[in-house]
Amino acid sequence: MNTRQLLKLFLIGALTLGAAAAWFTRDQRQINRTVNRLRDLVSKSQEEKAIGGLIRAKEISNCFATPVDVCLGDPWPDFKDRDSLAAAVHHGRSIAQTIQVTIRNRTLNISPDHQSATMDLAAEAAVTLSGGSLQDIREFRLRWVKNEGQWLISKVELKETIRRPDGLESTGL
Repeated sequence: MNTRQLLKLFLIGALTLGAAAAWFTRDQRQINRTVNRLRDLVSKSQEEKAIGGLIRAKEISNCFATPVDVCLGDPWPDFKDRDSLAAAVHHGRSIAQTIQVTIRNRTLNISPDHQSATMDLAAEAAVTLSGGSLQDIREFRLRWVKNEGQWLISKVELKETIRRPDGLESTGL
């Protein structure tokens, strides 16, 4: 076997390994892209028109399965459908001047059949309102389902509240 044939064999092997790695990590990449997209959609850096807020709220709700079970913890109600979730997101974004969301400490476990997954993460939200600002850090468990090739969130569970917004302790929430 000459050097040229050996080089071709090496390149074919490397391409095969690269394609296999891409194939096996595509679910992970799609889920992480969705989380990053949600972070960006929830975040708000400036005032926006009502129609823009409605469009973002709808895009956020489209990242969730039907039915859905979302428990964010106090002071938020639980959400059992995408429409009520979209309405709450729109309301929260409309009263906030700015929202900055940071995602930390993601761990993802995809089932062997690649039809469901679980992700644990910490989310930090810094919100500016006309009357001040709030900062909230919570850990969540997200349950994912694969629906027609697309990963959607079917359940959000609050694992732990690390830091509640100031003022909630005294309200009993």
